[in-house]
This record gives sequence, structure tokens and C-alpha cells, in this order.
Amino acid sequence: MTVEELTNAYAAIANQGVFNDAYMIKEIRDANNEIVYKHKSDPQRVVSEQSAYLMTDMLRTVITDGTAVTLQNKFKNYGKIPIAGKTGTTQNYGDVWFQGFTPDVTLGVWAGHEKVIHTLKTKEAQGRARSIWAEIMNSVTEAKPELFPTKEFHKPDGIVSMTVSSVSGKLPTELTRASGKLVTDIFNAKFVPKEPDDALVKVKYISYNGVNYLPQPGTPEDLLRESIMIVRETPLDTLIEELKSVLGKVKTAKPLSYYLPKDAAQSAPSKIDPRQDDGSAPNPPGHIAVETVNGKVRVSFTPAGQADIAGYRLYRAVDGGSYNKVEASVPTGQEPKFVNYISSGQSYSYYVTSVDVAGNESAPSEITSTNGLPAEPDPGFPNGGDPNGGDNGSGQPDSVVSVPNAPVGLTVRASDIGASLSWRANSSQEGVTQYQVWFSAAQQGNYTLLGTTDTPDFEYVDTLTSGWYQVTAVNANGESEPSAAVKLN
Repeated sequence: MTVEELTNAYAAIANQGVFNDAYMIKEIRDANNEIVYKHKSDPQRVVSEQSAYLMTDMLRTVITDGTAVTLQNKFKNYGKIPIAGKTGTTQNYGDVWFQGFTPDVTLGVWAGHEKVIHTLKTKEAQGRARSIWAEIMNSVTEAKPELFPTKEFHKPDGIVSMTVSSVSGKLPTELTRASGKLVTDIFNAKFVPKEPDDALVKVKYISYNGVNYLPQPGTPEDLLRESIMIVRETPLDTLIEELKSVLGKVKTAKPLSYYLPKDAAQSAPSKIDPRQDDGSAPNPPGHIAVETVNGKVRVSFTPAGQADIAGYRLYRAVDGGSYNKVEASVPTGQEPKFVNYISSGQSYSYYVTSVDVAGNESAPSEITSTNGLPAEPDPGFPNGGDPNGGDNGSGQPDSVVSVPNAPVGLTVRASDIGASLSWRANSSQEGVTQYQVWFSAAQQGNYTLLGTTDTPDFEYVDTLTSGWYQVTAVNANGESEPSAAVKLN
């Protein structure tokens, strides 16, 4: 594809769908001023006027809020002469393109190297095609303003405006409106959508490792969420299964969280939660902490380690009264905390329980109070609210119960897509089932769970990665203390 060929194609869009082959020589005259050659145009309609206008309308957004917004400042006649266009690059910025047009003039620019072994490394170089385009157009509009008589792109008959689903482009349904996924756009009147939106569904779900699943029959309702979600052509849970089978054959595979799309939370499930009930009640969570701030209590905890835990419940007693469940339950994978509103002049006691996918609930965690005083166990639970009841829930004496040691050797470095973390794996004797990666903007701030991995490395995909990172190890007995925090600038 040459610059001339590509510019020819974009000129057809600017010319309302009519293609005229580019030429350099208009005519040739001999010594007697007789015409010996004259270029003959052969215009051919390649797309309809309506299609050309729709493409022009899309390409205007490249300049208004897309990859060529710099032209708003670089093109001196922006706002006076209408422009549309398209940027382009090859791998690793080996080449850069800009095809831009007004209603009267189309100009294409390529910048790059003869061999693909070279790349345009700086931002200035990567924007060179746009800069050259602006410089040439500034000179031409100044020297030959008569070449730009048209003040707006011609809008042909047969263009209509409609509000449609922003997901499928089809007619809105009640679900479309309820989710707010609406967009108003222009269409060719011959091809307006006529089918109802079928890309949304309202569904109850449970999330596991960042992927939404249909709940198992025994999973309690309070651990489920209901939402309007996007129906993918191939459901995300199906893609994840296929990905797992491939990653199992790769020695240096990234964790699954690395491959999840940014809109994974909006993807409708099609498969049942794959976690298997281990047949026993889960362990309670640990490290319960209570913090009172401005009429609210923040209860944080360390998740228990079993793989079949679906979420956590918060129980509260007021002034030594009976314990009752409060607040929405926290599903596994979400930030391990509850926020509870309180009244002044009263004391509050809290404990947290773990709940597995079959609905089995753990004994209470340790009980913590807003006044810092010891609280009475909840008599409504077996063993008087003792979180262990004399053993660790596995039939082994408490003396052998041990959470893993905190991971060591954490390193964090910036990557092309975010941040790469690695650390030394815990001893196999510690029975670590997964590592949890945490992030905070401040070293002493509140750390947010970024994701989990079963290998001692993690890829965090985001544009904003500056801050502090920690890692914890999890086994069947609970979660370790965090590793030393490491900062990435």
C-alpha cells in the first residue's frame, strides 16, 4: 500500500463516495501550444453518499477527541475549515501515518524508516505524520485559500438520527434503558436497526478470580449480586476455560488476571461457579480490626484460605445485646472490609464469618469492640462463639495450625502495560494455595486487593501504577502477614 493509494481511498470519502484516480500532469502542450496530452478523469462511485458521510462523521472524532487532537492546535484554521482524518501506526511505531481531508482537499502523510528494524521512539517522532500534515496544510491554506471554498461537509438526504443500544447498536429495550447503555447516532435511513437489543441480560451471579459465574444451588442469596450484564458472543467464562487449558502447557504463563479484559465485571456468565465444596465448614477470617471515623465503623479482616469460600458476613451486637447480621455480605475477591453506621453513646461489638459455596458458615472470628473492651461470645453459635472450638476445623490440634510466612524478595518494575511483580516462593511445606497482591497510593494507607495468583509473579495491567505494593501468602489456615512494602515511582 503506497501513500498515493491510501490517499486516493480517503479522497473518495471526502468526495462524497466518488473515486477519482490521483494524477500529477493535467496536460502537455507542444511548441505550438497544441495540446498533445490531457488528463481525462474517470470518476466512479465506490460507496453511497450516505456511507461516505457516515465515515466522515466518524473520522471527525479522531480530531475532536481521538488520536489526532493535537491538530486542534497545530492546524491554524481549525474551526474555520472542517477536517476529518485517521492516524495509523505499524508495530512498535516503525511507521506512522496521517490521512486528513477537508471537503475540498485530501492530504496523506507517511513517516518512518526504510527498514522495520528501526522505530520512532519519541512522542515527537510518533506524531511526526500529523505535524507534517499540519505544516503543509497551514502553508497551502495561506498561499491558496481559494482551494478551500466549502465551509462544511455536505450532508446528503437519507441521513437520520436514532437512539440505540450502545452495546449492540439495536433498538433499545427496557433493560437497555435501565442500564443506561444508550447512544444517539446517525444512520443511513435505508439501514436503520429494526431488531431489539439482545446483548443485555439481567442475571444473578457470583464472581471468582475476576470472572462472573452462575451460582451453585447451595450458594446463599446474600453472597450473590444481580446486575444487567453484557452477553458476549463467546462468554468470558468459556474463554477462561479455554485459556486455562492453553496456559497449562506454557512454562512462563502469566496469571489469569493478566488476560482479563477491563470490562470483565460487566460480562454475563454462562457456566456454574467451578469451586468445589470441600465438605466441611470453612475457617473464620482473621486479623479483625475496627476503626471508628465520623459515625462509621470500618471493620477489616484477613480472608480465610480455603478455595471454596464464597464470601463473608458481618455480625453486630449493640450494648452487649444479641448479635445480628448487618450490611451486605462481601464476596470473595472484593476488598475485605465492611462499613457500618453507628449512633453516638453506644458500644458495638463485631465478628465476621466465612461462608462457602455450599452455604456452610464458619464459627465466628475473634470479636472486636468499638470501646476496646472484651466482648461476650455469641451464644447463638456452637461452642459459645469460639472461632475454633478446640481445634482448627480440620481435626488437628491448634498447636500445629500455622499461616504461611510473609513472602520475601518482592520486586516491582514498570512494564509496557502496567507493573510486573515477582518474589521468592514460600516453602512447599507451608501449603500455600495462592498469593494476594495489594496496592496503596501511600505506604501507610489502606491497601486494595489487586488480584490473586498461584505463582510468585503477577502482572498488574493499568496506566496508573505509581504507589506501594505488598504480597501475602494464603494456605488452608489463613493469610500471612504482608511482605515488606515496595514502591514503584
